Amino acid sequence: MFGKSLGPWLAIVLPTVGFLVVGGRLRAGTPVGIRMAPIVVVILAALDVLFLFHAWPFLLKHQGEEHARVVVAINEAFIGMLLILIARLWREPTYARSVLVYWLTALWLVWYAFPWFGEIA
Repeated sequence: MFGKSLGPWLAIVLPTVGFLVVGGRLRAGTPVGIRMAPIVVVILAALDVLFLFHAWPFLLKHQGEEHARVVVAINEAFIGMLLILIARLWREPTYARSVLVYWLTALWLVWYAFPWFGEIA
């Protein structure tokens, strides 16, 4: 049923469960994740930096140096924006900032964190 790997299934199930757990509290109109957001973003950022460091040769081989620099710059921008928003959320928690932090984290994870650098044939 799951094929050769559980990876694709986990990539679908884990974010969905996380959204349902956090989403209920977000829909209640209260700021959530004030203590958890910095920890999660810092862990994800560290893992992303490690991933990009180890994937750099594949990125250069299959996509080129210009694309590599753009991917790294966009990742840096997302991480920077998230850290600034989390700092503001920490100082003054509001529902809108909480939603924005979670939305931007999801956007970063879907678009640019841990990109595929393999050969597309």
